[in-house]
Amino acid sequence: MAGLSATQSDTLGRILMLEPAFHGFYTTFQRIERKNCFISPLRYGGLGRILGRLWGADFLRRERSGMGVIAVFNQKGGVGKTTTCLNLAAAWVRAGANPLLLDLDPQSHLSLASGVVALPGAGMAAFFQHQTPLLRLLERTRSGWDLIPATADLSKIDALKGGDPKAATLLSRGMNAVVRERSPILMDCCPNLGVLTLNALLAADYVLIPVAADYLSLQGVYRIESALDVLEKRLKRAYPRRIVVTRFNPRRRLAFEVDRQLRERYGEDVCKTRIAENVALATSPSVGQDVFRYAPHSGGASDYAALAKELSEAGFLRAVRK
Repeated sequence: MAGLSATQSDTLGRILMLEPAFHGFYTTFQRIERKNCFISPLRYGGLGRILGRLWGADFLRRERSGMGVIAVFNQKGGVGKTTTCLNLAAAWVRAGANPLLLDLDPQSHLSLASGVVALPGAGMAAFFQHQTPLLRLLERTRSGWDLIPATADLSKIDALKGGDPKAATLLSRGMNAVVRERSPILMDCCPNLGVLTLNALLAADYVLIPVAADYLSLQGVYRIESALDVLEKRLKRAYPRRIVVTRFNPRRRLAFEVDRQLRERYGEDVCKTRIAENVALATSPSVGQDVFRYAPHSGGASDYAALAKELSEAGFLRAVRK
């Protein structure tokens, strides 16, 4: 299927330039355009042409084999993205699933919390820089699932790959070899909209948005909503999503107010399960364990078991598109 026309591409470029949620991604490409002569330095059409080739690409309609790919994302840090990836995987392993975790954050917190320390240039960096097949990058964790770890080298990907028209589809294409053997695939995204996060969103069947029960976290949800709206319009596909309230403290009135505002605005897209503040959730990563191994009878373990069950019943373990 062909990409967009030049006029449509220019229009897309304008939309992305003006869309606050994608401003960081747009300026990355704009900077690349100024530095590389092989991309013409247009005011806004260049990015549109690059992304225009992606919107009509065949991978967006490829058939998947029954698994779900979940991007865990929030543009605000400290909301429990890594904790949610770690403990959802553990809960699903206990239920008999075979998850795969991808650490797409250069901070490598998911890798460290899983007890995996990768060599420089290994893991997801090797995939993005050298197209090393994902199956060759798997690390088995002590908790019983496979992980492809992150390293600090991932922070270079925007600069290295920003000018490549195919950069945003690398992960989606690379997953073809692993999707039939793993279910689900959980991606711990970095808290910004760059090449790494766009890769995750284009590869994802679902988006899971952890939101800490505080005011600033609400702003992150609103920005994600804008970003997903742009993608849905351009890709002509829906992004089923769930918002999960994390770090919920029942002794704080603000926690209930944030929860109320989310449910009023997003309705059934907000998970019924809330993840309460819990000492075990905070301390288990320091010893490289999930909460089920560290404190199986804790409130944190109970909350994540309930969340895993709720998401399973909502279909998050199944693919949603062809």
